Amino acid sequence: METSMGLLHSKDMRIRHTESVEKRSYQAPREMRPHVLLQIPRNAKFNTKLFVEQRVAICSENCDANVNKILLINSAANERVTCSSGDNGLCKVRDMESLTVKRNSSCIVTSGNKQVEQGLTVSAEKDYPSQSHLNKNSTHISIATTPPSGFSVNVDNKPLCISMWTLNPFSKSSDLYLNRDNYSIRYVASFRTGHYSFFFTNQIKLQNQANMVSKVIRINHSFAKPFQSYTDFVIECQDNTGKSYTILKMATLIQIDGTPTVAAIFATSSDDGSILFTKPLADINKQTIDSWINFMNRTCSKTSFKSYLEQSINCNVNLVSHLFLLF
Repeated sequence: METSMGLLHSKDMRIRHTESVEKRSYQAPREMRPHVLLQIPRNAKFNTKLFVEQRVAICSENCDANVNKILLINSAANERVTCSSGDNGLCKVRDMESLTVKRNSSCIVTSGNKQVEQGLTVSAEKDYPSQSHLNKNSTHISIATTPPSGFSVNVDNKPLCISMWTLNPFSKSSDLYLNRDNYSIRYVASFRTGHYSFFFTNQIKLQNQANMVSKVIRINHSFAKPFQSYTDFVIECQDNTGKSYTILKMATLIQIDGTPTVAAIFATSSDDGSILFTKPLADINKQTIDSWINFMNRTCSKTSFKSYLEQSINCNVNLVSHLFLLF
């Protein structure tokens, strides 16, 4: 791993420019390429010598080939949030010491004349990933869920994409739903820094077409309604021969010489190679601002424009006065 990280500091890598943004790219070491998620049907607690002290079954229903999908450690409350494909994907809060369930997620949905209780669920299918992280104060989680058929929907039968949940009680506070049929979004990575949530996707370029692109999503939790700050833009990179890599496989936030930097692995659309790509977080944030302004201008103009997400847009917002909130 020392060799792999050493590559990030290489000074003799050629620098290419795509869309006027600096991108450094090269072949990803094999040990840093994505791995298949291990199928582990239990939560386990280890001691300081890494011996297992306790195991707790995390699934009681539909547990065949159960896969852990979300594990968040909330040190402030001495709890962990777990979501797996078993138990129909229901997410739970567990005590850190005993590993017992303290709270199940819950959400009351009105359907006709009935009120139905729905929980936060991830896909019960192992090939549909979910991404999540705690907010700055560890009081909420933001979670993005890749929606397959039969996934959690709202009263209009629209699949849930990104939502925010309070942890005590474990209940939904806000959400975004998919607004189009036959539109695929796959959430492959996420992280939080400060009051920003970042999610990374593979999604179809145009509705009812097979071509895929990768996108960066940013949500600003300092907004009174965080999803009104939602913005995304396409991200891709090229190697020194001009070969394009458009499918993001994983991404994380690292430090390079003290600079917050996004490191991501990209593959080609034909999956015949992959590279490791780095880009300063400041550049990502600048593109986010430009994208948000363009989105608001298009959405609030007389030009017909429809988002693939069911968003609440405030077209009376003063873009200039809101720019300081975006940084």
